[in-house]
Amino acid sequence: MKKIITIFSLFLFLGTTLFAGSKRMVFVEEYSSANCGTCTAMDPAFHQWSEQNADRVIETTLRTNNAGGTELSNFNSQLSARYLLYTSGGIGTPYTVVNGEPIGLPQPSTLSSKVAGYSDMSPITLTVLEDITNDKINVTAIVQSDEKLEKAYLFVALIEKHIKYSYNIGSTNIKDFYNVSRQIAPHHSSGANVSMDADGAKSMNFSFDMDPVYNKDQLQVIAWVQIIDNSSREVLQAARAIPMSEGKPAISSSKELVDFGQTTEFVEETITITNTGLATLTIDEMLLANNTDEVFHIMNMSELEFPIQLSPFGTQDVELKFKPRENGDYSAKLIVKSDAEGDNNYKIDLSGSASNIVPYGEFSLDFEELDFGDVGEATTLSFILENTGTGDLEVSNISVIDAPEDIFIIKNESTALTLKPFETVEIFVEFTPDANKPFFGTLLINSNAKNNEEFTLELYGYGEGVSETPKFASSTDLVDFGETDVVTELSVEISNKNNVEMVIETVSLVEDDDKVFFVTPNIPAKPLTKFTDAFEIKVKYLAIQEGDYEAKIRIKIKDMEDQFIGLKASTGPNSVTDTYLTDNNIINLNINPNPINSNSKIDFNVNISGSSHLDMDIYNINGVKVQSLFSDNVSQGNYSQALNIDNFNSGKYFIVVTFEGHRMQVPMIINK
Repeated sequence: MKKIITIFSLFLFLGTTLFAGSKRMVFVEEYSSANCGTCTAMDPAFHQWSEQNADRVIETTLRTNNAGGTELSNFNSQLSARYLLYTSGGIGTPYTVVNGEPIGLPQPSTLSSKVAGYSDMSPITLTVLEDITNDKINVTAIVQSDEKLEKAYLFVALIEKHIKYSYNIGSTNIKDFYNVSRQIAPHHSSGANVSMDADGAKSMNFSFDMDPVYNKDQLQVIAWVQIIDNSSREVLQAARAIPMSEGKPAISSSKELVDFGQTTEFVEETITITNTGLATLTIDEMLLANNTDEVFHIMNMSELEFPIQLSPFGTQDVELKFKPRENGDYSAKLIVKSDAEGDNNYKIDLSGSASNIVPYGEFSLDFEELDFGDVGEATTLSFILENTGTGDLEVSNISVIDAPEDIFIIKNESTALTLKPFETVEIFVEFTPDANKPFFGTLLINSNAKNNEEFTLELYGYGEGVSETPKFASSTDLVDFGETDVVTELSVEISNKNNVEMVIETVSLVEDDDKVFFVTPNIPAKPLTKFTDAFEIKVKYLAIQEGDYEAKIRIKIKDMEDQFIGLKASTGPNSVTDTYLTDNNIINLNINPNPINSNSKIDFNVNISGSSHLDMDIYNINGVKVQSLFSDNVSQGNYSQALNIDNFNSGKYFIVVTFEGHRMQVPMIINK
């Protein structure tokens, strides 16, 4: 049987005098046996006496040395160790100890006389809370002392107030047993140390197994504080537990007003939040109110993990800083939101004043190294840089030094920054190993920071599983032109993220059935490595007519699989060209012949009432207007326009007609 599962936590609170002692309870231990005739004779009177004095006496019986090893002692196998605190074993049973002093037989008259000799008050207040479940008994014990305690130990015991058998136990006529000790924590002879300075408090949590008990309805937890040294076994205080459900959390602070005084720079102060109640306090949030100038700060906020659970008299430190940026008087409130009884928005006043403030920039980081770990490909880490000063922080440059080229790279677009007080920026660093080995570097931040104008941060990473083949990378997997009615050009960058040579063989268009995309590859003359610049593929979209278009760029690379980059574009109605003019038989245009190989003419017919302006132009496949053919008002009728191709090369062109807000386009092939 396991006597104690765990000691969960230990909290220490030191402050001003909170306690004024309490009524002293006398702790009486009876060592007895079910085989003892004297015990049988004395037990009824002893039990009656303890019941009559329950307001002053806490009593427990330790049943030892039972014939045949009955359950009463089997489940409490270390009771003999408790017995040996007071005797070397030469005294038999029954045997009684009052507040740590052996007095012999448990005779009521002797006990009454002994109890009367103790003062009514103790400098120690002992509070015990119990929570009895189906398989565990959880206990919180709180020791408070007006006086300094030395060599003081806390014991917690689980007792059964009444065990009744239907048969005699042992060799005597005993069937009823009272206040029988079942388990003692943390140990029968060595308790939990509660030595403390005057006006101190300690809270401890214990847990008992339910297994060795007979009647769960008769369970009771008791506790006592006892001096254990070579000359004394005095019990200073004892208590019975009350149900944990009856306890309520409460909250207090080491200061109700935190006055930072006057400063020319900043002032820091730590306060302690304490659960002064008798149940677990849950703190859900801490915030600063009325802090419009942002001069008060909770410095350890990032370390606080909400909700915060505080056992009775558990504590939580709050680190505060007053850092004004301008001269003046300031005030705010620290609000602690919790489930404290009657005070779930606990407020602490903050005040301070500033004079002769000189603005300055400042930053600090709570770590000294960026460790990328073991990686085989590009990995990015980041950190937050905050201006914690009172003036602007001017960062002139952030760079990597003492590292191989392009292994550690700052990914921010600009490394020259200006941060206002308490403004932040996230700095991104990429580690790209090119070999299976460790890499080192240093990040250097140059600034006007008062505390460190040249700040360094160590960089470390290990290349593991680095590919021995080129690593293709593109600035995008999809070039999306969106919806456009004009010729649009975009580009995509191709690079190699590894230091193994990558040879680009060809760049071409595939799945471009509508022939609306055109590429200019600019294939590099030399193989790409991670140390060479990326090369650029320029892509044009020629908006011909309304519709959605897709295609792909295929990049053939030596000794590698083909790589593809998607293309996507759309042209809406009333854009570069549409079908309105032809669908409604307004303009009919004919190029005859087409393809053409010599000068020719363009015949077109206009079907309108009235007169309107018409433009007719020639565009090449890159969307560039190369010649204006016609620009004049037209009315209903037939027209013919001469077409001179002397200055044109063979290829594909477009005749584009613009008329009354609509545009039509007719392809034309010149084949000289």
